[in-house]
Amino acid sequence: EEIIRNGDDEILPRIIINEQWGRFLGFVLGDGYIGGSNTVAISCDKRDVEIIDWIELFLRGIGIKPRRYYKRNTHSPVNPITDPNGVDIRSPSRTLRLIMEKIGFRGIQGKVLEIPKIILESPKRVIREFLRGLFESDGTVGKEGAVCLSFTTKSRILAFQVQVVLLGFGIKANMRKKYNKKYQRNYFTLYLTREFIDIFHKEIGFISNRKKEGSLYK
Repeated sequence: EEIIRNGDDEILPRIIINEQWGRFLGFVLGDGYIGGSNTVAISCDKRDVEIIDWIELFLRGIGIKPRRYYKRNTHSPVNPITDPNGVDIRSPSRTLRLIMEKIGFRGIQGKVLEIPKIILESPKRVIREFLRGLFESDGTVGKEGAVCLSFTTKSRILAFQVQVVLLGFGIKANMRKKYNKKYQRNYFTLYLTREFIDIFHKEIGFISNRKKEGSLYK
């Protein structure tokens, strides 16, 4: 298992990247951001209580008291004050932020859209949990004439990495590029056919009941 050691910075603890850390890093890469000098946050949908509970339990387990912040949406025509489903789980911890930087989460809001090297070099069981967190964040399930499961990102590198890592679980994904007029940039989507959706559910699977039900599998 991969280990982060103290090095020259004695404030950082010794960490073993296990399955729980793998899943947490998947959430951070998918829906997380780093703000200020001491905050790591993950945006969630409050309907996904399984995800919120897991993230908060994980943070408490590493000695951090999480805080919930419900998002405000001034553009909503229905409710101009509060987004009814958006909630951020924030961890006020400079140590956790430094750990994220050591792992490779740098750049604007800590969003370097690549799979961290420490994950790529981890055991398969850790990579599996990382993918679960990532697909819970940026994966889409539903039915468009047939059962569909996809993953979308603005990063070609991340899309390619996920495509390759999925092959390690026997899952083949087709990549498509589409220009988004709203954001004026290309987005990359990985699509799984029915055959490989079956393998995805067997080898990786979703955490939230909402996505389990949306993918038409139990």
